[in-house]
Amino acid sequence: MLSFIALILAGRFVVTTGPGEQFTRPFGFPLLATSIDDVRARLGRAQIRETGDAGEYEMTICYVASKTRARVTFVSGEMGGDHHDLTAFRIGAEGRANVRGCLPSPEWLDKAVGVGVGGVRVGMSKRAFEQLVDHAELLSDGRLAAGFEHRDAMTPEQQRQASEAGESLEYPYWDTAIFVAGRFVRDRLIELTVEKTMTR
Repeated sequence: MLSFIALILAGRFVVTTGPGEQFTRPFGFPLLATSIDDVRARLGRAQIRETGDAGEYEMTICYVASKTRARVTFVSGEMGGDHHDLTAFRIGAEGRANVRGCLPSPEWLDKAVGVGVGGVRVGMSKRAFEQLVDHAELLSDGRLAAGFEHRDAMTPEQQRQASEAGESLEYPYWDTAIFVAGRFVRDRLIELTVEKTMTR
């Protein structure tokens, strides 16, 4: 997965101010507030895969919905920290070959995949996606994508922790960036990717 940050740095993507948070809570697992272990504790001990290093590092686990055969992949990248917090997720419906090695999911996840995340669901039309994911643009790899960013003040507890860790509090804010991308075949969404970063 070509990262959101890499696209921005390469000048291939422009973000728009806006929340986008509605896309960052897949099935009750909010990005950057849920770890890979949290997901495994609730959905089952899926096999952990690790690839790349430094900025390209990814730890992933995947599940397959029993009825739809949709594949749900949870990702922790470099910014997931020592606890391997989720930094991204993907939902795909590309056929049985792409679910090899994924753990069968609980029945409730099958239903949740059908509902989607933030209103976006596999199988929806490109037009419906564009209405929900405002200002989506076409990437060079064929996906439709949109970026959102916003700034939040650090909580008193976060400021205390940063101070104890010897970090500067000159800029007591978090800059949040959210990347939402959809891949389409015959005008239908076959894969959704959402990535979230928080930096100071």
